[in-house]
Amino acid sequence: MDRKIDFITVLLALVVGLVFLWQAWAIPVGASDSIGPRLVPLIIAMSAIGLAGVQLYFDFHADGVAGTELAGDDHISIRSLFLQAGPLILAAVLYGQMMVWFGYLVATFVAALLVFRLYANSLALTLVNSTAGSLIFYIAFIKGMGIYDPPGTILDISGFLTW
Repeated sequence: MDRKIDFITVLLALVVGLVFLWQAWAIPVGASDSIGPRLVPLIIAMSAIGLAGVQLYFDFHADGVAGTELAGDDHISIRSLFLQAGPLILAAVLYGQMMVWFGYLVATFVAALLVFRLYANSLALTLVNSTAGSLIFYIAFIKGMGIYDPPGTILDISGFLTW
């Protein structure tokens, strides 16, 4: 059962990496040089695929190296795996939809609020981290790297962000 859970987890990571690679490849190349808006997403996608491949290799060819042995009281069921990962997967899907509705900055702020609260941070720490993280990511990706920030269909604050 434990090896089945490991396999499902690594397979899910591989699928997510492939979807990220497909989405990153769809980002238009910025300038004539190789550094552009899709460089970081491509690196992240290839890293996820590579790490999933390494984990699959160790799971199938080197028993015991990957640390798949669990103590008797550390048993993980597939149900508990999805109960733990489910809220984060739902937050990721909601984040993608919120980008369409509200644009990058608001969607990143709201998604960060959800994730920080999921990990039981205090409200003050959640607000500070969400605000700082959203602004840092916005400045780095949208302003710094020139990634296109589509206006939100429900709330468009792009007019306020021209600085």
